Amino acid sequence: MTTIRQKSTSQEGASSRRNTHQRAPHPSTLRRWRQALMSPLGGKRTISPQQRILIEQAVRTRLFLQNLDTDFMRDPRKVTDKELFKQRQSLAYLLVQTLRTLGMEHRKAKELALEAVYEDE
Repeated sequence: MTTIRQKSTSQEGASSRRNTHQRAPHPSTLRRWRQALMSPLGGKRTISPQQRILIEQAVRTRLFLQNLDTDFMRDPRKVTDKELFKQRQSLAYLLVQTLRTLGMEHRKAKELALEAVYEDE
């Protein structure tokens, strides 16, 4: 009997790991998020170590937030869990504060004069 229990427990663990991997974004998505944060700051070569830490924190926070949102969409009953919802709101606030610290705010695209466009060619 012990072997049967161990087998079912290991199967549940594998199933749980599979579900976690299905929810997690693909590594290329994480790279795109990271790159989208680095680009406005001048790219990978020009950011400071402090900015790199903040970018990594923002990417991880966004990942956690996305996973929580996915859970809420799959099981709407979780939205009524006040503690879980508070955690989600705290993560959202942390992400906003991290982006503000990095200087990320919506900016209107700079308009180029027609001459400047042709100078680059």
